[in-house]
Amino acid sequence: MNLRLRLALEWLAIGLFASAVVVLATLWHGAAPFDNLLYDRLSAATRPAADENILIVAIDDSSLAALGKWPWDRETHARLVERLQGKQPRSITFDILLSETSTDASDTALADAMQRRPAPIFMPLHFSTPGSDGRAYDTIMPAPIFVGAASAIGHANVTFDADGIVRRAALCFRANSTTARWPHLMELAFRGANDGASPAYNRSNCTEDLLIPYARRGSYAEISYADLLSGDVPDEMVRGRDIIIGATATGMGDNFPTANGDEGLLSGVEIMANMLGALRRDDFIAPVDQGWTIAASLLPLWLLMMGFLLWKPRVVLIASLLTFALILAVSAALLWNSIWLAPGAALLGVLIVYPLWGWRRLQAMSDFMSSELRALEQEGEANPLPIRPNRATDLVGRQSEALAGSIDHMRDLRRFVSDTLADLPDPMFVTDPEEKVTLTNDMLDERLERGISGMALTTALDSLVAPEHRSNVDRYLHNARSEECVRFNSPLDRTFVMRQSEIRSDAGELRGHIHYLTDITDLARAESEREEVLQLLSHDMRAPQSTIIAILNGDVDTEAKKRIERNARRTMQLAQDFVEIARMGET
Repeated sequence: MNLRLRLALEWLAIGLFASAVVVLATLWHGAAPFDNLLYDRLSAATRPAADENILIVAIDDSSLAALGKWPWDRETHARLVERLQGKQPRSITFDILLSETSTDASDTALADAMQRRPAPIFMPLHFSTPGSDGRAYDTIMPAPIFVGAASAIGHANVTFDADGIVRRAALCFRANSTTARWPHLMELAFRGANDGASPAYNRSNCTEDLLIPYARRGSYAEISYADLLSGDVPDEMVRGRDIIIGATATGMGDNFPTANGDEGLLSGVEIMANMLGALRRDDFIAPVDQGWTIAASLLPLWLLMMGFLLWKPRVVLIASLLTFALILAVSAALLWNSIWLAPGAALLGVLIVYPLWGWRRLQAMSDFMSSELRALEQEGEANPLPIRPNRATDLVGRQSEALAGSIDHMRDLRRFVSDTLADLPDPMFVTDPEEKVTLTNDMLDERLERGISGMALTTALDSLVAPEHRSNVDRYLHNARSEECVRFNSPLDRTFVMRQSEIRSDAGELRGHIHYLTDITDLARAESEREEVLQLLSHDMRAPQSTIIAILNGDVDTEAKKRIERNARRTMQLAQDFVEIARMGET
């Protein structure tokens, strides 16, 4: 398997493996500890201000000291409700379970006080787990007398994450498919002061958990139950506010760890206040759906994987760090816009692909170098230059030294070839597959009186071939197999014979051509002189012989003999002159 194919397959395998890890981490909440920790830190930096229109009536330690141990007689609650109604609050919510009946007089007193409103009063139900008859939950309603007296009944559930922290709540709850859907108490309080359901309730499936944006612990206005009952609270402090009555006293069990950025626990009634504040501000933090979370987590992973194919290792490292930072920045920016995109799975994908790709690429390169160096050693061809021995002891060291030695040897071989070509007695030049001159020797530069290295072949031929012979040379170069060589004159009036041979790799791929030139200027000049001599022989020596033959055809007298002798001597002189000329050519 060649290196490119192996890297492509391993790149794909790493991408698919990392994608599978990201998907499983999202579905199985494998990165939840990191996501929760990051969410807690980010949300603590962007906490909203407490809603001034919400007032907590706290069943605190001082109230227990003043009114006695819990539970109190329900006539006490009736007197509190009467005092509250007289101060004209906007709504009253009990975060107290009243699912069991007490004495008839006490229950009736509280029910009567609840019915004398203008302010609506809301009470909680709760759920028993596990339910009866195989149900997951049993719905436990308040005592029937209070169900009829309350304006509405809602649930007060909070949701615990895997680490035991209360970060979210659902605006409605259904125990099972056959039971009613119960709005949250705070949703009911919102509706009591507004014409209809909250935007958060309408915008999402109310059974899905929403993250609560917590204000700073203790920032909501709070008065003691006992102080309100004793009349020590001015009417202005209650008028027009949403009242939430709940326990804050130590040991009453209604305290929970929350992601509000402060140390310690948060009472359930303060959690309710934060929920009502979020409903009024419409800034509940909506977690991104699992499907979109998976898609958003896979996107940076595959963008980075694409970059692995295009970028240098240094750029890949920088891009990985930037991707890591960008994922965190996007998650923080979305959180500030009331959207929570958990970044843990995306960060896990980046943390997986970068070292895996680096490892597999290095392993592939190492295996490739080993196989190539081994093949080079096993070729068995004679080396014109000595190869230095490898003295490294570890694998990486041996491979690195072997590669360095091979590179040095290739440099030496290239220098050896260059020196050999430079000292050739005939001109030559080499072209690549794009017909660009890549190498010439000194003899060619001397014959042309200029260098042509780096030129396109067509430009180089303008300097090498006379215009009248250019068509012959071009025809030969494109049909070299049909002719052995081509002869041409140069613009400097030199005569050359060109032969072309192909350069092919071990795989048979064409890598260029070698063009050999033989300077036959002297031979061409000798041929010209020979032609002149032949013309001399065919004309000047033929004329005396023709005269002798003509004389012999007539009467041979003394004058004719003299003419024959004169022409014969002239022929001999011409022959002698030819011999002298030939001797002069030899010298």
